[in-house]
Amino acid sequence: MKIEKVSAWAELLASIAVVVTLVVLVLEVRATNISLERQAAMDRAGGLTEAFFEAPVFADILAKIKAVDGDDPIEAQLMARYDLTAAEAILWDRHLWVVWSGLEADFMLRGDQPEIRSLVAILKGTPDNQIYLQVLDYGRYEESFVEYVRSIEPFTAPGS
Repeated sequence: MKIEKVSAWAELLASIAVVVTLVVLVLEVRATNISLERQAAMDRAGGLTEAFFEAPVFADILAKIKAVDGDDPIEAQLMARYDLTAAEAILWDRHLWVVWSGLEADFMLRGDQPEIRSLVAILKGTPDNQIYLQVLDYGRYEESFVEYVRSIEPFTAPGS
């Protein structure tokens, strides 16, 4: 009789261990998938911007194209505010895309964290990022990240 009870308890504990292991594995697979999705988003942003930084002539070419087709509204505002050439505005726009894509990847992977919230607030307090953040309406970023960014008040230095 004692062996049957011990056997039953051992079987119950083994079953619980299997369930716990499966739950942990499911959570790990989900975290890995999220991480891979975020890395893919970063790779996509990097792929769309990398050539412009490795060979700035691409920014010059795109500037010539946009001179005929019309400037991107964000780049046009950057040019007007900072007296940038079209190529410089294109490079700065691409730079900001990579910065914000990194923040989006961090947010999507880790959720709301104080350092992410603080950096978003600081960036939202700068005029160039305020111009850039109009892309939130273009569908470049995940909706949950867009809502997160919109929920954060920009940092303004005391006395400014």
